[in-house]
Amino acid sequence: MSHDPLPLYYVQKPERQNMITLYDVGPHKYGEGVAMSPFVRGIRLALHFKKIPYTVKELGGHELESTAKSIGAQPTMDYTDGSPKYTVPMIQDSKTGKVLSDSFLIAEYLDEAYPDTPRIIPPGTRMLQLAFCTLTFRTIEPLLPVVRPIVIDKFLPSEVSKAVRKVFEESGAKLTMTEEEQAEAWRKVIVGFKLLAQGYGEGDSPFVMGGTTPTYADMRMAGFLWVADQVVGDSQGWKDIKAVADGKFARLYEETLAVCNKQA
Repeated sequence: MSHDPLPLYYVQKPERQNMITLYDVGPHKYGEGVAMSPFVRGIRLALHFKKIPYTVKELGGHELESTAKSIGAQPTMDYTDGSPKYTVPMIQDSKTGKVLSDSFLIAEYLDEAYPDTPRIIPPGTRMLQLAFCTLTFRTIEPLLPVVRPIVIDKFLPSEVSKAVRKVFEESGAKLTMTEEEQAEAWRKVIVGFKLLAQGYGEGDSPFVMGGTTPTYADMRMAGFLWVADQVVGDSQGWKDIKAVADGKFARLYEETLAVCNKQA
């Protein structure tokens, strides 16, 4: 497992005047700019693929809403009580002044605002990619209760870990699972991946839309798989995911990261 296969040379070149600020939640033990959020990770892959300069700004959980409001980012969902919820990724583009807070809308914006870069949502693929991105989250969702306590305990600094654990406990979220519950969660995830694999066409390409380069749907999936690799990469469940459809998703993950690294 690699902690962060993406180079951060865009962040390290402040002489580039036009730069996107990408907001993430932190800190965590990997250090600044790593992006443990799979949604942020997908956008980072897109930015590297397009060679668009950016910098990462990490926010504590208590800063997220106030920062979003201060830059004009919109909430992306509602809490159960109907109040607005602000999430990452958010971007602020110094070139255009644009602020966005939904990952798919951000991906679309990058194509529109930077037309001279490789497209990640080619014409005619928007609905298909949006559907795949939605299914990707639904497929991974059963695994969240498995990875959440591991991330809290192993990847967050102790003072942050205590605060985050308290928030989840107060919200009633479950932070412990029995072996049987974990096994059932993995079973659901594997079934979901097998269903996703049925949507692929025939051929050798591991990418959702086929061809030789990834699109945003691949980057979104690779973002989730990267986090899973870091958190549960030594588990049998992760090995089972990589074995689905003769290794289709393992190839998607590895080749998407490889292409984005090469682009950077």
